[in-house]
Amino acid sequence: MINRILSLLFLIAPMMVIGQFTQTSVANTHVVSTTADSNKVYTLTANGLYVSSDYGVSYSNITTLPTIYNYNVVSYNKNTGVVYLATEGNISLGSSAKVMVSNDRAVTWNTLTIPSLSSIYINQIYIKGNAIFIATSENGVLKSTNNGSSWTSMVDGLPKFYGDTTKFEGVVELYLEDNILYSGTYKDGVYVWNDNLTVWEERNNGISKNIHGNFSEVADIFFNDGRFFRGLRGDSYHFSDDTLRTHQYFSEFFAPTPFFIEFAKFNNTIYCSVENYIYYSTDNGVNWKRFEHYFSSGITTFNANDNGLVVGTQGEGVWTWAPGTASVNEYHDLIVGFAVYPNPTANMITIQLNNFNDIPDDVLVTINTTKGVEVYNSLLYQTKTSIDLSTLSKGNYIVKLSTLNSGDIFTKKIVKQ
Repeated sequence: MINRILSLLFLIAPMMVIGQFTQTSVANTHVVSTTADSNKVYTLTANGLYVSSDYGVSYSNITTLPTIYNYNVVSYNKNTGVVYLATEGNISLGSSAKVMVSNDRAVTWNTLTIPSLSSIYINQIYIKGNAIFIATSENGVLKSTNNGSSWTSMVDGLPKFYGDTTKFEGVVELYLEDNILYSGTYKDGVYVWNDNLTVWEERNNGISKNIHGNFSEVADIFFNDGRFFRGLRGDSYHFSDDTLRTHQYFSEFFAPTPFFIEFAKFNNTIYCSVENYIYYSTDNGVNWKRFEHYFSSGITTFNANDNGLVVGTQGEGVWTWAPGTASVNEYHDLIVGFAVYPNPTANMITIQLNNFNDIPDDVLVTINTTKGVEVYNSLLYQTKTSIDLSTLSKGNYIVKLSTLNSGDIFTKKIVKQ
C-alpha cells in the first residue's frame, strides 16, 4: 500500500489540532529548562533566566541571579509564587549542587540548606501540592513538606550507583499520582514509593534490558486517564494500564526520530516532543499525528499551560503554540475547487489548493479505490503537494479532501496509467 508507514504511524484521530508555532522574544539561544503553569512561564537559558506573565508570549530578563553558578533546572509553585533554581556542582572544586529559592517571584534569592544533598547534579525539582521533591544524580530523592525548611531522604530500595556503593543510581524524573511517587532512573528503570511501602519498589515487569544489561534511560513519566507513559531516551516509550504491573512497548511511531523527550497535556489532547518535532494524540496515545513545524536545532524542554504549549530548543530559543482560530468559511474556501494534475498520470500527481499563506492543520487528503479501499492518507501542510503513485495498480482512484473543522468534503476522480 502506498505510504504504508505514514498511514500506520499517523492514523487519523477523532479530531484535528490547528494552530501555528510562534517564536518568542527569547530567541536564538539554548533553552536549558522551562516551567509553565497557568499564565506564568519561567525559562532558563544560556543567557539567563526569563519570566513571562502572558503564557510565554513576551518575556522579561531576571537580573537578580548570582552569576557565580551554572543553573540547570527551574521550577515554580503557582500556589505560593515561590521560584526554585538548581545549580550544578563542580567536581574539581568539590562543591555539590545547590537549590536557590525566591519567595518574591524572582526579585531576591536565598540558598536552601539541604544537609543530605551532596550530588553534583539536580535533575528535577518536582512540586505537587505542598510537597517539594528533588531528583538527584547521587542522593536519590529528597522531600520537603514545609517549603524547604527540612528535608527527608528517600533512598531505601533504590539501586546503588555502579562502582560506588556510597551513592545511589541517578533519579532523573519524578511524578506523583494517587499518592504514589514514581521515579525514573538513568539505568534501572522505574521505581514507586507510597506511604504503605516506605521503600522504593521496582516496577519494570515485562521490559527488556539493552545489550549493556541496563534499562533504557527514563526521559519522562506521564499519566493520562489511567494510562502510564514511560518515555525513553534514544528509544520510544512503554505504557501501562495497571499501575506498571505490566507494560506494552510502542515502537513504530518514533522510527524516524527515536530520541524521545517529554509528554504534556493541553485540554483533552496529549502531546510529546521527539527531537525536532511535536506529535499529538486525541485518544490517549492510541493514534498519533505530527505537527509539520521542524525545530532544526532540536527540542530541549516542553511544557503545557492554560493557553497552549511552550517549547524550548537547543539554539532557537522559546516557541509557543496555541489553538488556531481559522473560521469555517476559511476552511471551505481553502479546498473548494482544488486541482489535481496531471490526470491521467503514470507516477506523480500534484494537489493544488487555493492560494492561502497559511494552511491550518486540519486538511486531510485520502486516496481510495473506486471500491472504497483507502491507499493513502496524510495531512496537507502546503498549498501545493506532490504525491507518488508509482506503486499503485493501474485504474481509477478517488482523491478526497476534507476538514473536520468545517465538515466540507470535496472529491476528484483520477486515472492511474
